[in-house]
Amino acid sequence: MRYSLLDRANTVDGSTDAEAVRAVVDRAERAEELGYHRFLVAEHHAVPGIAGSAPGILAAAVGQATDTIRLGTAGIMVPDHAPIVVAEQAAVLESLFPGRVDIGLGSSPGFTPAVRQALRQPEDAGDARADFVADLREVVRYLRGETPVTLRPTVDNPPSLFLLTGGSPRSLETARQLGLGIILGGPRPAYVEGSVVSCQIAVAESREEARALVLPEVWAQVLSRSTGRFMPLQPAAALDEAELTAQQRHRIARGLEATIYGSPDDVTAAVTTLTEKTGATEILVTGGSPDPDGQARSDGLLAEILSAADG
Repeated sequence: MRYSLLDRANTVDGSTDAEAVRAVVDRAERAEELGYHRFLVAEHHAVPGIAGSAPGILAAAVGQATDTIRLGTAGIMVPDHAPIVVAEQAAVLESLFPGRVDIGLGSSPGFTPAVRQALRQPEDAGDARADFVADLREVVRYLRGETPVTLRPTVDNPPSLFLLTGGSPRSLETARQLGLGIILGGPRPAYVEGSVVSCQIAVAESREEARALVLPEVWAQVLSRSTGRFMPLQPAAALDEAELTAQQRHRIARGLEATIYGSPDDVTAAVTTLTEKTGATEILVTGGSPDPDGQARSDGLLAEILSAADG
C-alpha cells in the first residue's frame, strides 16, 4: 500500500496567497522526509480559498525542492487548456524530473460563469465539458508521439497519466481504453481494483483535535454551495454553527462522515476498513487546514501509522 498527499494550496483567513503557495513546497519537503510516495498539486482558477492556479509551475517548484518523492498534478483540468498545452506541461515536467512525474487529468471547467468566461469556455458548465473525452485522447496522443504536430520537448518515456473521476462507467471505460490510471474522488459505492482512492484524512492526539483540522475545509465546501464562493479557511474555533441553516448543518455532518479523522488508533482502523473495502493500491490524502502546525503533526502521525502497518 502506498500513501500520497494532494495539496490544493488552500488559503487561510488572515494570510496571503503567496504564503499559501510557498507552504505547498514546504509541505512537499516534509512529505519526502516522512516517506510519502507522491506529492500532487491541483488547478483552480479565481477561487478565493485556493491559490493553486498553475499546477505545472507549482509541481516544478516541488520537484526543485525535493529529490526522490514523485510529483505531479491531480490534476490539470483539460477543459481549461488546448490539449497541446496540457501535454507540453507534462513533457516539461518529465524533462526536468525524469521518472518522477505523474499527471492527473480532470474534466472540471471554471467554478462560476464568470471564471468560465475568463477561461474562454462556454458559459454552461456542461457545454464546457462537452469535448473532454476527445481532448483527453488528444493529450494522450501528443505524449505518445501520435500526432502530426510534434510535441516539444520530446520525451522518450511519457509521464504516468491518471484520470480523475467520480467512478462513472463512462469515465472508467475511457481510462481503460486509453491505458490511464485512475484516481477516484473520495469514498464511492463502487471501486476499481488497483485504483488510487482519495480521501480527506487528519490525525491528532484526540478525535476532537483531529475534527478541528478537517472541519474548516468541510465548512468552506458546504458554504460554497450556497454562495458560489469557496472562501479562505478559518480556524475551527472561529466557526459558529448558529449561523448555519439546518440544511447546511446537515451537509457539514455528511461531509465529516466522508472524512477520516481521529486519534492514531481511530485512523488506523478507518484506513484498514477503507483499503479492505476498495482494494485500492494507494490512498491519496487530501484536505487543507488553517492550522499549519496541526497539519504537519497530522502528516507525521499518519506517516507513523502507515509505516507501522507496512512493517
